[in-house]
Amino acid sequence: MPKFKYINTNDNAEDKIYGYIYLLDGNKYYYEINNNLIIDDFIYGINQSKDLEDAKSLIRRLIFSKTNISKVLLKDKIIAFNENTGFLLNQKEKIKLYDIFKNAKEVDSSKEISALFEGNNTPLYIIRVFDNDSEFLTINIYNEKYFSVYYLDSFLYLLKGNLLSFLKKPL
Repeated sequence: MPKFKYINTNDNAEDKIYGYIYLLDGNKYYYEINNNLIIDDFIYGINQSKDLEDAKSLIRRLIFSKTNISKVLLKDKIIAFNENTGFLLNQKEKIKLYDIFKNAKEVDSSKEISALFEGNNTPLYIIRVFDNDSEFLTINIYNEKYFSVYYLDSFLYLLKGNLLSFLKKPL
């Protein structure tokens, strides 16, 4: 993949992922994934190149893995909503949510995903996860079997697990 010196164009796109890479030798590097992959002062690849898209896809999969998302559920502010009310989850409830989420199976069959969404499936419950009063993660619960996960407004994956029975029980 070609490597270029990074020149900041102050790109404020919403679909930007950024943070730091920490290496075992103690070094720390800033990274940013948007239209380009930027590590410290260098841009890797060229817009829309296959190598860049593959690298961005791999990094996104690692960052938004089910393992990483489930860890977020333990520490951030979480509110669950149905059509009538919303309620804040306490730490014990977050642990239960974490366990169900962690054990859920990712649905990768496009046929299964299409079948669920074709029926104009409205979520029975919506779980919103906040960091500093800013919503960043949404979990839509459709039925006893399926729920979907969104980062901001981007679909991450569909999971098979029974979050509905957890939310229907008196918390």
